[in-house]
Amino acid sequence: MKQNLFTHEKGHGMVKEIAQFAEKVNIKNLVLWHTEDMSLEIRKIEYTKEAKKYFFRQYIC
Repeated sequence: MKQNLFTHEKGHGMVKEIAQFAEKVNIKNLVLWHTEDMSLEIRKIEYTKEAKKYFFRQYIC
C-alpha cells in the first residue's frame, strides 16, 4: 500500500505498523478505522489484505 509522506506527522500509523504492534502486544481484536470515504471499498480490501500478513487474530476493517 502506498504510504503518504505526511502520515506520521498527522499522528496516523500505517496498516503494517499497526498490525505488527497489535500482534506483538497480543491484542485480541484489531479494528482499522479511517474517515475518508472516497475509496472506501477498495481501501477496505487493501487494509484487510495487508493486515492479514502481520496480524493473525480477529480484525475488522
